[in-house]
Amino acid sequence: MSEHRHFSRTGAIVDLRAIRENMAALKAAAKEVNPEIKALATVKADAYGHGACEVANAVDDIADMFSVACTDEGIELREAGGIKKPILILGPVFAEDDDDTIRYGLTQAVFTAERLQQLNDNAARYARENGTDPEILRAEAESAGDKAGEILALMREERKQKEDAKDGEDYSFADGKAHVHIAVDTGMSRIGVTPDDDGLAVLKLAAELPYISVDGIFTHFATADETDKTGANKALSKFRAFKSMAEAAGIRIPCWHCANTASIIDGIGLEGFDMCRVGIGLYGMYPSREVKMDRVSLQPALMWYAYITHVKWIEAGTSVSYGYKFTADKRMRIGTVSIGYADGYSRSLSLRGTEVLVNGRRCPILGRICMDQMMIDLSAFDEGEVFAGVPAILLGGSPEAEAAAYGYEPKCISAEELADRIGTINYEVTCNISKRVPRKYIR
Repeated sequence: MSEHRHFSRTGAIVDLRAIRENMAALKAAAKEVNPEIKALATVKADAYGHGACEVANAVDDIADMFSVACTDEGIELREAGGIKKPILILGPVFAEDDDDTIRYGLTQAVFTAERLQQLNDNAARYARENGTDPEILRAEAESAGDKAGEILALMREERKQKEDAKDGEDYSFADGKAHVHIAVDTGMSRIGVTPDDDGLAVLKLAAELPYISVDGIFTHFATADETDKTGANKALSKFRAFKSMAEAAGIRIPCWHCANTASIIDGIGLEGFDMCRVGIGLYGMYPSREVKMDRVSLQPALMWYAYITHVKWIEAGTSVSYGYKFTADKRMRIGTVSIGYADGYSRSLSLRGTEVLVNGRRCPILGRICMDQMMIDLSAFDEGEVFAGVPAILLGGSPEAEAAAYGYEPKCISAEELADRIGTINYEVTCNISKRVPRKYIR
């Protein structure tokens, strides 16, 4: 939870109340189909640009688990965020991270026999070195007879002393094992075991390794956000069939999950499974315009702004910004805004008709967006209406109080609008907001 001292250039306001309501709404929608289902909150990529620690804490009482993309993101949730609940690393983890994932109680996604064996060996070594070896604990207890409880208590106290001597808290699981979810590839062709006999062999190995705890198994849909559900249903059928194979082989995995935000909204992959994963919807954005948006009402949670730093007139024939790609055809009032592509406001938004909101009016961007600044057209304003220090809204809506003060209806520039202009998706728009944009939180 980093603190910024200065908000004079730019800033983003994140409404944590909206995020809580989005999480609750999506979990409720999933429970309409499956009353027993749990919900995981995905806070990878700094919570899609919204602030991972703050978002995780905001929904900690609603979410049953969290997910991140890498070890460092999980450690941040533990150390800076104080999150105690299970955290799943959705991406591959390499051997050099194993000690940290075990120490911080992070659950790895694993999908090869080689990696399982390697993780098992590293977990065994970690347990021996840190006094958490479950085999040793069990043997000591069995040989102790009536004094088993007393000896185990002493061993736990010894472990606690070792933890206290370390730099920071030890979040490792009480059983001393490395915990994993097995990833399954049902058509994404990204990571995962194949849902067939070869994949089943990996599950059997995972179940047999003494220092591995298989807590879950999951897949990810590549086309759940499309109107045509053929691909998603085919992937779902593969995952269900693999579940039946595992159960027939006597492999019991406590948590099967496949549904993402699009699946939750459209009711796919919920029935018969144990958990769903709330991602883009947590932040009030729909995964696409093709899902049943009227089924779940979501509230965008982020408003991004930057300040006008200079206002001036330019004459006809005057060019603006790098490359002189815009030249005024008449006398114009322009403003310089303290935002640029180094802040995550894409240079690709240049020369595409992109607008910002100033006092409730849409103002076009002129010329190319620079690294730290850009210019906008303020010709629609009368003298004295805009000046240095007035904010320009880049993403999100005009606050209602501001709208009332200036006598206009609240307006909005959505992540979808910006994404459409540069041919990308709303996910990328918020994920790209850089760390040098301070975040303020409404709780």
